[in-house]
Amino acid sequence: MQKLEENPEITQIKLMEEFDLSRKQIQKIIKELRRKGVIIYNHQHKI
Repeated sequence: MQKLEENPEITQIKLMEEFDLSRKQIQKIIKELRRKGVIIYNHQHKI
């Protein structure tokens, strides 16, 4: 979450590198955070 707060435009690829996770794992985490309303999807951003 801190990485997203620091840089809301961070890409999934950068998150994968930062946390040593697969793209699928990152997508699952982001989907769950959106579902909970923790993050809001913005179509202009790459996440």
